[in-house]
Amino acid sequence: MTSSHFEDLIPIYLKRGNSPEALASAAEEYIKEMERALIYGGQFDDLCSHLKWKMLHDDGDIAFNIDHADWVALEKSIAHWEENAADPANKDMNPSSCALCLHYSGGDLSGGIKCDDCIILRYTDLPLCRGTPYRGVQDNSIPPKVMLQWLKDLRDGNEPEIYED
Repeated sequence: MTSSHFEDLIPIYLKRGNSPEALASAAEEYIKEMERALIYGGQFDDLCSHLKWKMLHDDGDIAFNIDHADWVALEKSIAHWEENAADPANKDMNPSSCALCLHYSGGDLSGGIKCDDCIILRYTDLPLCRGTPYRGVQDNSIPPKVMLQWLKDLRDGNEPEIYED
């Protein structure tokens, strides 16, 4: 880690307190941000495809990894939900507009939605986005920004709430 990298850690480190644990926590956060920057920048695709993104199940015992293609689909889904959150009156709830549905169905929804390997199913243990805010957004009882935040929490490993359908 170069001195400029260390300087980037200082604000995070100071927020967490002056201890070895605080520095370790800040370093971990910095590394996550650097990995995410590589993905967002579209650089080093070969490296990114080998990065394993640890996502925790709600009980904290089950962890799974997603590959680069999963990550890209999740980011595209988040971008779609940013659009839905920006214009709730014209939200698009069609599975054919969902990058995750398309990715896990091989790009073809004519045979139905295939959730088998979907990261949402792997997290919630429920198909068709059950256990997420999706159904509430669909019936207008929950605003789209809640689904957006849920996906961001999933991406960031923040253990989003499993909703009752």
